[in-house]
Amino acid sequence: MHYLNIRAYVVSDLHVDLTKSAEWLAQQDSWMRAMIDSHPSEEDAFWRHVSYIVAQFDGVQAGYVSAAMPDWVNGDI
Repeated sequence: MHYLNIRAYVVSDLHVDLTKSAEWLAQQDSWMRAMIDSHPSEEDAFWRHVSYIVAQFDGVQAGYVSAAMPDWVNGDI
């Protein structure tokens, strides 16, 4: 969602294919969530705090989706 909001400032040619970048970010997100799941929060303070940040991010994203216009969520801007 953040990318959609700032892409005009980051990418001068809006027709650039950013598929590989999006795939890399998705892989990083999957890895991070797997690491959170594999490290019990009562045993690993680092991953417990990472899980708090991810939960906050998920909440912000859910709030954005619930308040956004449908074409914003689908990336049809």
